[in-house]
Amino acid sequence: MKCPKCGREVPDGKMYCENCGEEIMIVPEFEPEVDKTLTDVMSDVTTNLLVEEEQQTLKKAKNKSVLLFAIAFLVVLFLSGIVFEIVTYVNRNSVSYQFAHAKEAMEDGRYDDVILYASRVAELESTNLEARLLGAVAYARKGDEKKAIDAYKQILSIDAQNEEALDGIISIYEKENNVSEIMKILSGVKDSSIKEKYVRFSAGLPSFSKQAGTYREEVFLEITSAGNGSIYYTLDGTTPSDKSSRYTSPIKLPEGTCTVKALYINSYGVKSGVASADYDIILKEAHEPKISLETGAYTQPKMIVVSVPENEKVYYTTDGSEPDRSSSRYTKPIPLPFGNSRFRFVSIVDDEVKSEVVACNYNFTFDAVTSRELALIMLNDYLLQHGILADANGSIPGKPGNNLYFCNTAISLNNRNYYLIEEYYNDGGGNISPTGILYCVGAENGQLFTASEDDTGHFSIVSIG
Repeated sequence: MKCPKCGREVPDGKMYCENCGEEIMIVPEFEPEVDKTLTDVMSDVTTNLLVEEEQQTLKKAKNKSVLLFAIAFLVVLFLSGIVFEIVTYVNRNSVSYQFAHAKEAMEDGRYDDVILYASRVAELESTNLEARLLGAVAYARKGDEKKAIDAYKQILSIDAQNEEALDGIISIYEKENNVSEIMKILSGVKDSSIKEKYVRFSAGLPSFSKQAGTYREEVFLEITSAGNGSIYYTLDGTTPSDKSSRYTSPIKLPEGTCTVKALYINSYGVKSGVASADYDIILKEAHEPKISLETGAYTQPKMIVVSVPENEKVYYTTDGSEPDRSSSRYTKPIPLPFGNSRFRFVSIVDDEVKSEVVACNYNFTFDAVTSRELALIMLNDYLLQHGILADANGSIPGKPGNNLYFCNTAISLNNRNYYLIEEYYNDGGGNISPTGILYCVGAENGQLFTASEDDTGHFSIVSIG
């Protein structure tokens, strides 16, 4: 065998070349058939080894893929959980989300869910009345009226004029016939349109068609009140009740003075306050007095004549004050007094019905040959001469006190003018009263007369000197 490196002959059995030291690889020599067989066997072995190795590689790759998939799945699952929690948190704290689900649940009739979602909205946004209303309605539809009432009251505590809440709570109370609670609820309502809507529950004060006062005609009084209840009334001032007269048609008020009181009780038994009014019904008419002498200035004696129907009485004053039954009563013509006078006349029927007051102002200045002062002196001299008076002070012989003489007017008889003088007695104790004795003194010649007046106001005179 030659050394494959240096070409020297290598003795058999040597494993190294003695010349160059190259290692000698001994390759057995085979027959071609054996070699082919061996090659085929080695090829099969190699193939099997390659397949097995490939299978192992594939198995390892597959196991690795499964592991990676599992890890990825777990990661995705973990992240999904986080996302779910985040979404759940966001949704739980979202007013719009919770409210939308509450409405959806209401449409589906899932009232427990409505309450759940609406309550959450109320937690997140306490002033959200729409959600609160959904919750209240859900309670009502479930038949839990107590919780529905509580829910409506919470809404009304925020907005006392919330019409939907009022509708809901009042409908429940109405079914229970609990009018007192309805009245409490409505007491906080200010909106007039809402009040009008529930007027059937109210018991407003009755109103009268005529204002209190005096009427000189027949009065038919109408009493009204909003609602479908009943009105009860009295005419004697007593407090009405459901046992009093029930109003059904206009009431003819009696003549005279009466106090009308009325009470309204609605169909639910709620009572109103008591309305009251005083009326004076005067069917007897007092006519204004007709005065014969017009207001003005006069220089000659005149008589004031007043006329009224027979059943009427006339009272008057001369100082401008308002006349009444305590004033001087007119019974016959009045001589126009000297100076300025302000007559006021009134007619009264049955001591209660008064006419309008008629005013007349006069100024009487009398210019005559004999003055008023001289007329009084002449009369006084005559009375002293005839012993009627004891002295110039008007003392009366044998009688306490003294007489007083007043000349306040003049009269005209047969185209002649006379001073009219009235006699009064003073008892010395502060009491002065007319004696009924009258004198006249001629305004032109000073002649003395006694005078008398009849019931119609006509004078007659008799000469005494």
